[in-house]
Amino acid sequence: MSAGLLLIDGYNLLYAAGMAQNDYRPGDLLRCRTALLRFLLGKLSAAEIKGTTVVFDVNKNALYFSKAILPYIRNAGHAHIYRHIGLYGYRKEALARYVALKPTPLELGEGLEQLRALEHGMVVRVATVDYRGRTHWSIDAPGDAAIAEAIIEREGELLDAHRGGEA
Repeated sequence: MSAGLLLIDGYNLLYAAGMAQNDYRPGDLLRCRTALLRFLLGKLSAAEIKGTTVVFDVNKNALYFSKAILPYIRNAGHAHIYRHIGLYGYRKEALARYVALKPTPLELGEGLEQLRALEHGMVVRVATVDYRGRTHWSIDAPGDAAIAEAIIEREGELLDAHRGGEA
């Protein structure tokens, strides 16, 4: 198989959808193909998003953080997907409260420490950032740092563009 080519056996696709070989109605194959495309596009989107996403309310208070892509976009044009950068500023009292809190089920399940604050009712304020067309990358594993450095080398520092330097 060449790179970028994916071959799917129609029978196996129907079988995977729970239909016997001769037990399907007109349109079933199209529905299976549509479901498969949605699945594959979801996988591609997850690879492109990489890292953590955040959803927030109209006052820019975080509602949830996830390694999954949130929100699920059922109807385009109404909601947007925001990547979480992970830069925090704490008031002394808030930090003291946070470190005294026990880990929570969502924090342990997702592996995201900011969920501890949300589950205990703390407010996490969100600020949006314009990437100015630059590639997003998160550093979650040792090899990610070299990739981030290569992106900065290739695209420049975001702060330089913000200050009026190279874009």
